Amino acid sequence: MKQKLFQAEKFPHQKNAQKKYLTSHWLLPFVLLGSLSGCASFSGVNPFAQLKLPSALASNVSSEASFALIQNVSTTAPVVRPSSVQLQNWLGFKDAQLNQLIDLALKQNPNLAIAQARIRKAQSALGILGQSQNINATGSFDATRQLFSENAIYPPPIAGSVLTTSTLQAAFSWELDFFGKQKALLNAGGAQVQVAQAELKAAQLGLSAQVAKSYLSLVKIELLQQNYLATTELIKQQENLLSQRIKAGIDNQAELFKIQANKAELQYKLAVLQEQKQALRYVLAALTAQPESSLVISINTNTFVEQAKKINSQASQLYLDELANRPDIQVAKWRVEASNSDIQATKAQFYPNINLVGFLGLSSIGLSQLLDSGSTQVGVGPAVRLPLFDGGRLRAYLGGKTADFDIALESYNSVLLEALKEASDPISAAQAIVQQQNAHQQLLSHLQQAYELANQRYQSGLNNRLIVLSSQYQLQEANRAQIELQIKVLDNQIQLVKAFGGVRPSS
Repeated sequence: MKQKLFQAEKFPHQKNAQKKYLTSHWLLPFVLLGSLSGCASFSGVNPFAQLKLPSALASNVSSEASFALIQNVSTTAPVVRPSSVQLQNWLGFKDAQLNQLIDLALKQNPNLAIAQARIRKAQSALGILGQSQNINATGSFDATRQLFSENAIYPPPIAGSVLTTSTLQAAFSWELDFFGKQKALLNAGGAQVQVAQAELKAAQLGLSAQVAKSYLSLVKIELLQQNYLATTELIKQQENLLSQRIKAGIDNQAELFKIQANKAELQYKLAVLQEQKQALRYVLAALTAQPESSLVISINTNTFVEQAKKINSQASQLYLDELANRPDIQVAKWRVEASNSDIQATKAQFYPNINLVGFLGLSSIGLSQLLDSGSTQVGVGPAVRLPLFDGGRLRAYLGGKTADFDIALESYNSVLLEALKEASDPISAAQAIVQQQNAHQQLLSHLQQAYELANQRYQSGLNNRLIVLSSQYQLQEANRAQIELQIKVLDNQIQLVKAFGGVRPSS
């Protein structure tokens, strides 16, 4: 009885439903055109920052390599081209123990774990953006026991009855990216992943440089300790000879006191070096995330002395494309790219948001009839959302995004300027060190000749032993300066390789 009643009852408007449905399809294009004409305008909301040319940042930059940065960053983020030769074992020092410490730091340092977690977070966000471009489908089932109003749209016997309404259906929606919003958001998400990856490389490079510099400081301490101990032995010989000459009445104690003062000074310096050595061990232990007691270091100083002799002056001209491996430049570059994509996504919000929505399922009044063929319902159509009176908010939001772009681009300019400085400093220092080495080599040569001559005269009985020991003492002092120069060469090499993003610049 109820089923027949439901089938017999028809609302008046249902007779013309098909005709109106067809009419709506003809009206849809006109609705879309009207929507576009009614959109808010983003005219006049533009970034202010400009990419600075390399020649404006540093005088020793080759104009031939400036091609990579002379681009319109408003549409495309700047790209630099790597062309440097990768070093083996990062610095090329060929010290297995240093390489092991760097590897250990890269595996265990918690700062790198944080950077890796940021990459995973950015990748997850990108995955969410990627899924938004796909069709979103959901399934649902609802069953509600309710009393139907006698004064609503439902006719008897539904009106006034207590019945169960039930719906079992699948619904879908698909946002049609006519104006590029989803694509721009996806590009911004991809750029953020690149930012996180470059930040990890920056952390790895910085950590490697810290380990290398701390290890090099230990090498310096080891070399100075060897020098101080050798000099102490010379002073002991001078002290014994002077004591004998004083007993024989040949010399006075003034010279002995001076020798003993030199000996005390060396003992003080050795104690200071020991303190510095222990402090550096704690630094390396922290960098490699292990207890200081577990740190076993046996330094082969000869390896570093030989490496210092092989390192010559570097390029006198700085080619900008060789800075491409610097991760901080990559970070800044991808932030510009992300900000640019954010602007494009924000501009797309000024246009209509068009979704294709639909559903397919079963719906009935009375749970027992839910699976009947007559309970089938299907629907599909567009959903358009238009920002009619939201122009002020959208323009303000776009203004914020363009400001973010200005910040990103000026940050890029700042990073580039700092990169040029950091790369120029060790290049200039390398040339100055070569001059210092040449001058100091002459000093060593003269002191060596003076020692050999004093020794020959002593062997011939023309000099006493004290003159020979004094010449050796002067040589040891010059050797200490030589150690400082050798360490300066190696330290400058670390600075140079770090400045070029972990690679050696071409000569």
